[in-house]
Amino acid sequence: MLQKQKRILVLGGTGRVGRALMHVWPADLPTPVFQARAGGAYPWDMVSEPAPELPEDIVGIVALAGVTQGDDTALMMNTRLAQAACDLSSRAGGVRVLLASSQAVYGAPTMPVSEKSPTNPQTPYGQAKLMMERAVVGDQNTTCLRIGNVAGCDGLLLAAGRGSAVALDRFADGQGPQRTYIGPQVLARVLGALMMHPAPLPKVLNVGQPGAVAMADLLDAAAVPWRWRPAGAGALRALDLRCDRLAGLVSLPMATPSGLIAQARAAGWPEGAVT
Repeated sequence: MLQKQKRILVLGGTGRVGRALMHVWPADLPTPVFQARAGGAYPWDMVSEPAPELPEDIVGIVALAGVTQGDDTALMMNTRLAQAACDLSSRAGGVRVLLASSQAVYGAPTMPVSEKSPTNPQTPYGQAKLMMERAVVGDQNTTCLRIGNVAGCDGLLLAAGRGSAVALDRFADGQGPQRTYIGPQVLARVLGALMMHPAPLPKVLNVGQPGAVAMADLLDAAAVPWRWRPAGAGALRALDLRCDRLAGLVSLPMATPSGLIAQARAAGWPEGAVT
């Protein structure tokens, strides 16, 4: 008898990152099942409906569903959605949950940050994601992924892809902002590898490709015109995630501007697939 293929449920499959992953998910990983509010292989309105029964061949849940903008009430939905994912896992016997958090929980650090660095979110979104993490800290099956900028799904490349004028903050040293990035193809590989990892995972993982990337270099690699503007008082110079803990679990290629743009294009940027 043939063994049934393992599958992964992706909650928030119709969001920006979920749609990007649809384009580039490798065939040698467990097949993803993308949840949507209506239609598709796993229809579920996570806010107003009980979850459908989880198919037996689902070995884990990638929880991408979340709210990025809005008032406090809207942003609190991140916690509710995370708890729904954890409840679904519990009902299915405790399958692994990879919960999408954000580098925003670190706030505006002046040094590279590891998972042991203090959290100090400076935005309502970052605060909401940290509250979400704390709400599920007791769930033994859940790992919170503090993800860097996903190339092609981030605000900078989304704006550039829509043809908006792009301006970058220029700081006193003449340099512009730098961020930790990860391409959609590498992210898919990371999610698949973590889901199938035989040992228990850490409760928190920074997720990005090694090497902070200058946003100016990223735009140049994409042949997107841009200009400088003076950095304001609250402008963030750099957010550099240290991903050594992740690199001990999965293979991580170094981030390069050209490589990130190639991954973004493979995932549909800028034609609208990740808008």
